[in-house]
Formats: sequence, C-alpha cells, structure tokens
Amino acid sequence: MLLKEVSRGVSGNTTLGDLYHSSTFVTTAAAPHYQSDVVYNVSNLFLYALVKEFEKTYLSSFPEAYLKKEVDKRLLIKNITKFYKSKGTDRSVKFIFNSLIEKEDDDIPVVVNPKDYTVKASVSDWSRDYFLAVKVVNGNANDLVGQVITQNLDPFNDQIKFASGVVDNVTYVGNDKFDGYYKLILEESSVNGEFAVSGRTQTLATLSSSATTDDRITVKSTMGFPSSGRLLIGDEVIVYKDKTLNQFIISERLGPIRNHSADKNVYTYIDITSSNVRLISLGLIYNLSPTNPAPYAITGERLQISEPGFETLDPIIYDLENKKNRWLVNTSGSLSTIKNVEQNFTSDVSGVFQDEQYYYVASSSLPSQDVLADTSYSETVSDQKNLKIIRKQPSTTTEIYKTSNRDVGVFIDGVPAIGYKDTEFLKYGAIESVTVTNKGNSYAAPPYVLINERTNLARAVLSGATIDNIEIFTTEVFEENPTIRITSGEGAKLKAVVN
Repeated sequence: MLLKEVSRGVSGNTTLGDLYHSSTFVTTAAAPHYQSDVVYNVSNLFLYALVKEFEKTYLSSFPEAYLKKEVDKRLLIKNITKFYKSKGTDRSVKFIFNSLIEKEDDDIPVVVNPKDYTVKASVSDWSRDYFLAVKVVNGNANDLVGQVITQNLDPFNDQIKFASGVVDNVTYVGNDKFDGYYKLILEESSVNGEFAVSGRTQTLATLSSSATTDDRITVKSTMGFPSSGRLLIGDEVIVYKDKTLNQFIISERLGPIRNHSADKNVYTYIDITSSNVRLISLGLIYNLSPTNPAPYAITGERLQISEPGFETLDPIIYDLENKKNRWLVNTSGSLSTIKNVEQNFTSDVSGVFQDEQYYYVASSSLPSQDVLADTSYSETVSDQKNLKIIRKQPSTTTEIYKTSNRDVGVFIDGVPAIGYKDTEFLKYGAIESVTVTNKGNSYAAPPYVLINERTNLARAVLSGATIDNIEIFTTEVFEENPTIRITSGEGAKLKAVVN
C-alpha cells in the first residue's frame, strides 16, 4: 500500500470516550518504523462514534441482549427506523416479539388491547364554563362584565330567535387568521334562549359602493349561510334575497354604504347588543372524535385545520396524465364575459362535492370563454344554478331507459351537455292506431267513422253488437291529433204518411 502526502508527528485522538470513559489524546513525534510494524487506522473514529451515538439514542432501551440468533445488531440498526415510524401501533409490538422470540410457522403475535374489554362508567367530558365566542363589531368588550347581552329577533331570518344572558367575565382569546375574538363567560342560570352562530366567508372581488339591488357579492363560499338574510361586511349591513354557491344577490344595503375590497370578511349578521357594544357570535369546535388512530398524539397538541375539499385520484375528478384537477373550478371569482348576461355571474364550475355514491358539480352554466361571440341573439342569459350529479360507479342493469329530453351530461367548465331531443315536440304524420275507449252496444250494423268530420277514411268493425276496432284506410299526414267520431247517422228528416 502506498500513502501519499503523509504528515508525521501530528497530534490527535486514538480512542473516543463516552459517558464513562475519557478520550485518549496523544502528541507524537517523527520516529523510525520497521517492516512488520502494526499500522492502526484512526481516521474512522468519527464513523465509529456516529454509530455508537445512533445505538445509544435508538437502541438504549431495546433488549439487545435477548435478540434471537437470526437477528444481529447490524440487522436491527437497519430496521430500527421502521420500528420508530410505527411506534405505538400493533406493527411495532409485533416487531419486538419477532426480534426476541423464536418464530414457528404458526407462531404469529396477536395484539390485545385491554381497553377494548374494559367497562367504563362514563366517557363524557365536563365543561365548567358556559361561554360564547364573539367578534366585537363596535364598542369595548371589557364593558360587558356584569351586563346583560341580548340577541335580538331578526326580521329577515326566522332562525335567529331572542336570547339573553349575563356576562361574568371577558377574555381575549386571540386572532384566528381572520379576526381577533373574545370569550364571554356567561352565568349559566341567566341564559335565556339559544345564541345563533354566524357564518363566515371572504369576498373574492371588490364590492363597489354603487352596487345596488340585484347586484351580486362574490365570495369564497356561501355554505353555512341561510338562503336569505343579512350580511355584515366591515360595519355595513346588507340584506340579500338569494344566493348561489359563491354569490349573494343584494336586496338592500342598510349602510353605512362603503366600498369593500377583496379578501374582506363577510359574516351572517346576528344582532347581539349590550349598552354601546355590538357583537357577532362565532362557532367553536369541541369534543373532536378522530376517525383514524394517531399513535404519536398527546394531550394539548394543536390541531391543524385543513382547507375545505377532498382529495382523490378518481379519473372523473383528477386528470392523471396532466396531474391536475380535471374540472375548471373558479377559485378567483372571475365573471362570465358572455354578452346579454342578466347579472355578473361567476363562470365555470363553482364547486365539486362528493358523498359515498355521487359527485356533485355546481355551476351557473356559463363558461369563462365567450362562446357566443359571433352569435346574434337578443335573449337575456340568466343564472341556471345547475347542480349535476355524477355516479362514482356506473350501475349495471338489464332495463332500458329512454334518453332524457334535455341534459345528458356536463362539461368540465360546468356547461350542461344537451341531448339531441328537444323539450318541445311537433306532431306530424299519419294515423298509426286508434284505441276505442267506449265500444257502445246494440249495433245492428257497423256505424260510420268520421275523421275530422270526413267520411270514407276509416270504418268500424263489430264484434257482436259492439265495436271491436277501427280500421284506417287513409295515409294522410296530419299536423295535429285528428278528431275521430263514431255515429250511426244524423241529420235525417222524416215525414209521416197516413194511409
């Protein structure tokens, strides 16, 4: 072996210590060495120390001395990461048993949780305080201590009833990314009625002070808001008469009328007052029950609230080839540019939802492209408020269903796909059949059959003394259902002759 760029007489560690032994540091000088002298490689001491530190950190509590013969330390170190990733689960318990105990073909560890077989007297959580989370619209929240707060009846929303309560204490909770809010601790025995919870969203587009009746307020979502009622934006109260998935339709602006920028908070207006303080009640989440186990969770950890929606790789929703959402969902609040639009409707898909069986696609039916740019028309285009249902799994049946007269699907921009059949029908053609609804009786000879009061186009066939069917002789084309009348003769004039 040939060594290059050798330095002689250097100082350094020849052994590394730990908690119980000190390191060996030596200072050397150049000296002669002879054939067959032993050469020690001390350059790998760092790697050795790293492995020892890894063992101390991750294997200190592991019963290494009792490993079965098929498991050595190198194999254990190699797989210890998988153990810690699954720590606290059934898989980690089986890992320990499989490392320590000789395993036979039928020797499969089974994990039994005693809590699954324990009878508890109660699993209820008890809350000592009766409190209300609120946003202060105006006034000083600390002035509410000892005062009665009152939730007034709302003439625009019959779901908001009268409620009241005495405030024992006020605590500022903090900012939840939208607004700062307070916690009002109420004297429970003084609470009368039930305080409502305000919906909350944000504007996606500017609302001008000139916007008036039938104009629209574009927001992220109107879910959680009643179909009509009042809104609070800043300090302005607005009455809306209808809503879509992401727009409120203005009925009246109660004021003070202002310009509102995008990303402005919008609340259901709930009038809670006391003296000179006005509040809006907010909702809180409590008593969460996880649906999936969380082995690393501990009491007091914060929960991260994800954005609304769902994730899926279903090709109905997700374009696997381009790795993106297949549907053109309007998240910016952009409006349709099609001419003669009744109001400023949002374009493309407003939202996609799901349950166990179906996907639901909501849209105004207007695309973002002006698909009618070169078309002449005078009709006013209105918001259709489409909600199309798509089955997740197609159903198989031997029954035959007729194609609907109109919608047969929906495009990825929310525009309905219209079938070839029209909703209106034109009657045109020859008579195909006649159904006799009253066969009559006591006929001695076949009666006459008149089609649109004309003779010789059809005749009656008797069965005994009643009409059995009508035979059609004509192939004439009719543009509407003809009138068929059966008569034995009429309009005759008789004159009595006396012999």
